[in-house]
Amino acid sequence: MREVKNDGDKVAELLKNLSCDVLDKGLLNKCLICAVKNDSSVNVGKLVIKGAKDLQSCLEIATKEKKLKARAMLLLILAATSGDKTIVQRLFGEPVEDRNSFSDWFLDDDFKDVQRIVQSGSVSTVVAIEMARRHGNPHVREALILKTDVRATEGSVSWHGLRLLKVDEALLEKISWVKTLRLARNGLKVLPDNIGHFLTQASE
Repeated sequence: MREVKNDGDKVAELLKNLSCDVLDKGLLNKCLICAVKNDSSVNVGKLVIKGAKDLQSCLEIATKEKKLKARAMLLLILAATSGDKTIVQRLFGEPVEDRNSFSDWFLDDDFKDVQRIVQSGSVSTVVAIEMARRHGNPHVREALILKTDVRATEGSVSWHGLRLLKVDEALLEKISWVKTLRLARNGLKVLPDNIGHFLTQASE
C-alpha cells in the first residue's frame, strides 16, 4: 500500500490515478485526514464520493485545527448523510427547527467564519447534494439546492453542474419568480412538461 503523506498534491494524485476499487477503506480515511489537514474542501468532497466515511473524527480534527473550508464541507456532507436539515439551516444562518441537533459542532467562536465560507459559495454544495440523494434525504437535498446560486433579488438561479438528473416540480414551485435559470451540465434528459406553468418569466 502506498504511503500517504500530509500533502495536498499527494492526495490529489491518488484521487486521479487510483480507482475506487483500489482505494480501500483505511487508505480512503487516511487520505481524508490529509485533505482535512490541508484544508482542501475539494479533496474532502472527492474522497467522500469515493467512499471515505470517517466524518465525525475528521470534523473533530477540522474544528480543533481551524481548517474552516474542510469543516464547512464536512458539515454540509454530515447534513446530507444524516438527513438533518437543521445543519443546513445553521450554516446558512436561518432559524433552526431543532436547536439541540448536533449542537456541539456550532458553539465555538470559529463557526461564524465557517458560516461565512458556506454563504459566500466558497465551498461547493455539489457533493452534499449528491450524498443526500444517495442516502435518501430529499428534504436536505432540496434545502441545499435552494441555497445554491439562488438570487431572488436578481431574479436568477444558476444550478449549473449540480449533477441533477431531473428537476422536481417542488423545486420549480419555489423558484416561480425566476427570470433566468441555468441548468447546463446536469445530465438532464427532459424537463417537466408543465415547466411553463411554474416558470412563466424564465428566459432559459
